[in-house]
Amino acid sequence: MNARTYVWAKIWSGRTLAVCLLAGLSSVVACVDTSGGRAVTAQEYCEEKAEVDCRKYWQCFSAIQRSDAEAELANQGRSLGTSQEQCTANLLAACTTKPFACPANTVFQEMTAASCIDALDSFACDKLVRPVAGTAPQCERVCTASTLGGT
Repeated sequence: MNARTYVWAKIWSGRTLAVCLLAGLSSVVACVDTSGGRAVTAQEYCEEKAEVDCRKYWQCFSAIQRSDAEAELANQGRSLGTSQEQCTANLLAACTTKPFACPANTVFQEMTAASCIDALDSFACDKLVRPVAGTAPQCERVCTASTLGGT
């Protein structure tokens, strides 16, 4: 392993210490939060969020709301399925065929992702006024801009 190709760097981001793996000196490959607490990998995030999203979708939304959502998804060639189990199976399969990845020049935040899942899971149905994705502020910060420079 070449030191110029793989470099460990410690960064301080607010109160969170993270250890990042760099490929070369310009792109971040992965960051691991070392401050304690629950953390998930991108794959775990995708899988756990799939389960929570489907559970909340089937528990909280009426048959009419699910039918409207399913019609909109059908226009895009997608489907959540006709049961919570089928929804979960479909989304878990998507985690395998198209794994979750942050956009370029952003870093996956493992503890924020875990916090996102926990927040979504704790929402009462009456608080869900739009699809589950994006309802928790933490979920908007799962991928954040890299603080280590880059191109």
